[in-house]
Amino acid sequence: MTIENDKTILYRQEDGAWVAEIPAISGCYALMPSREAALAELAEVLKMIATEYREKDLPLPALSGKPSGEHQAAFGGGDRSA
Repeated sequence: MTIENDKTILYRQEDGAWVAEIPAISGCYALMPSREAALAELAEVLKMIATEYREKDLPLPALSGKPSGEHQAAFGGGDRSA
């Protein structure tokens, strides 16, 4: 899964660790020693959260813009309002 830049915040803490997060989704963040590792871990965290929401039959909080095909696949097909 690819995390699009307009949906992700990435910053370095004073101790040198990198934080990647998707603010629209509570608890969707990763703290890792490198930028690349933080982004890779964030993708895994997003997959786990999407699975949990799907299992509970809950809609995932809206990300900015329309989800890409990749996001739709990860979230069980996109629009669940029907």
